[in-house]
Amino acid sequence: MITDNAKMTALYSTLLLEFSESTIKKLVSKFMGEDETLTEETVKDYLKRFEKYKGNPKIVKKDPFQYKWKELENVLDADFPAEASEAIENNEESLDVIKERLKVYEDDNIIIHKASHQGETVLLGQGYTFCISRKEGGNMYIAYRLRAGSTFYFVRLKHKDSNRLENGLTFVDPSHMIVMDAQSSGKYQWTWADNGSQGHGTQDVTVEDAIKQFPELLPAFEKKIFKNDPISDVEREKLKKFQGGDFNSFTYNEKMEYVKAGYTKNVIFKELDKKMRNEYLGIGHTLTSDDFKSLSPSERGRWITVSSLLASTTSLRAITFCRFLKDNGLQIKDMPENVFQPIIKIGTTTITDFLVEMIRFDENFYNNIPKVMLTDLLKSPSSSYVFVYHLKTRLKYIDYTLDWKTIPKSFLKQISKDLQKSFDFIIYLIDDINDIPIEMLSKICQASTELAAIKAKDLIHYFIRQDKENAKKIPKCLFDAVTTDSETSYGVAYSMYTLGDFTLIPQEIINSILGNATTTFKYVTLLLNGINPHLGHNRGYSGDVPENMIEVIAKNPHLSCQLAEIYLKKDSVDKIPERILNAIVTSYQSTLTFANILKNKNTPIEAIPKIIMDKLKPDHKMQIFGKIVESLNKFVKRNK
Repeated sequence: MITDNAKMTALYSTLLLEFSESTIKKLVSKFMGEDETLTEETVKDYLKRFEKYKGNPKIVKKDPFQYKWKELENVLDADFPAEASEAIENNEESLDVIKERLKVYEDDNIIIHKASHQGETVLLGQGYTFCISRKEGGNMYIAYRLRAGSTFYFVRLKHKDSNRLENGLTFVDPSHMIVMDAQSSGKYQWTWADNGSQGHGTQDVTVEDAIKQFPELLPAFEKKIFKNDPISDVEREKLKKFQGGDFNSFTYNEKMEYVKAGYTKNVIFKELDKKMRNEYLGIGHTLTSDDFKSLSPSERGRWITVSSLLASTTSLRAITFCRFLKDNGLQIKDMPENVFQPIIKIGTTTITDFLVEMIRFDENFYNNIPKVMLTDLLKSPSSSYVFVYHLKTRLKYIDYTLDWKTIPKSFLKQISKDLQKSFDFIIYLIDDINDIPIEMLSKICQASTELAAIKAKDLIHYFIRQDKENAKKIPKCLFDAVTTDSETSYGVAYSMYTLGDFTLIPQEIINSILGNATTTFKYVTLLLNGINPHLGHNRGYSGDVPENMIEVIAKNPHLSCQLAEIYLKKDSVDKIPERILNAIVTSYQSTLTFANILKNKNTPIEAIPKIIMDKLKPDHKMQIFGKIVESLNKFVKRNK
């Protein structure tokens, strides 16, 4: 660090020659307006570096007003890091010489530098957002070193793209730079270049997994490059002292390190000076509501940014952090999006619970859903439906009834892509048959599958059960969907029959039933002797069974036999249609079955249809009718 005040003064004076005081104020105001976490000192530090190096070809735009803050920060940190400029200012080693000295391994694929103190982590991490590389407040090197005995290695994978995308924030390949933390416990952690912004924050990693993902690391592990440096006696004594937590007995520098190491015992935030307060906020220590309210806008923004990185490690921390912000007046739209990621990973129901808790439910509810969460909710028909379903359930607890018409069309459109979810939505949220969303109705009606026919039948049944009058309001396309399957059509007919009115059954349903002998038989059975469970008594069909139905059943002798038996239960044998008897005798097995039915019904021998008797073999006649047939034969002979 620069310790020569004269040099600092001279440098600032040089800057003033280029920029007037008012110009500097405008630049500070401009950049702080873009990033609330900035301090005036930080902006001025970057302006000094910009003025010093603006003649370099790497700085294309020479006017600082042409830059956005992030662009200016990236340009300077990548090519003109602060630590390097300070080393050169003090006639120390050049940046390249320093890096060469810190290099511990290099081959065709990787180069590894080792950092042994905070200054080196700052230098090696220039251009990145690693918490151990922060030049300003909040550097966590000492926290890792004392608590985990960490030794840090900066690994550059040479063949990985280190460029950023046009937004200047996202890396093409965040694995091009990896910080490996070899801890005293023997455990490893690593952090990729994006530091979590692209999903690669600090995580535990085994040697096996590291090599599996990056075979380039194998030689370094084989040569035991990633060794842990045990903490020194001085560090051990310091750790013991910090664990005691007697903050007020510490020297100023010890207090500073105590805060940076992550300790808060006996620390009263409001009593800290500006520099120590800055470190406290930069580490992301927990604040009380009173502490939070005492922060300036820039301090608040900085603390929220740092704390959100810590909170985003688990869903519980994230939810707790967001609750704290909400309780202290922040709306969900003002919370950093990265803190929502662990909540999203848990699932749609957790997201829904979180949103109901965090957002007042009114006409603006959906507009206030964070974009990253909205994207997840709309990723599939299932996620969209689960959200709507769970939202209605949760709102019941606060005595609020969800009106499906207030649900954004984006959700309805997504749900309507899936037949089952469309059906579930209608059943769960639609009370009036006239309100069925056209997108979902179309999905069910146009699918032309057996499942679609079943779902159409179930919808018809659902709405008929609600109100008999709904039978007259059912969309024709639902009936059309049902008629693709005879069995399903019968199910609809039975549902409508339960209302006690056969006239409600559309002709297209009857025609579909007639396409199959079995369903036709079941329907005729319903006509002849069906029991209406809602009316509680037999409600048979009073007229003759239509000839076209008899014709269909007559194609199957087994079904014909069953239908004949039903006629016997209601009337005499002479009421059985002749076509049914003719169908029975086309199968000898059906003939035998029907003859036994007649016997069991004690049918008089003279009433047994001649066509049945003629079909039976003599021995079967004797077996079934026995002495009755023998007596009849003797009677016939005696009268000849």
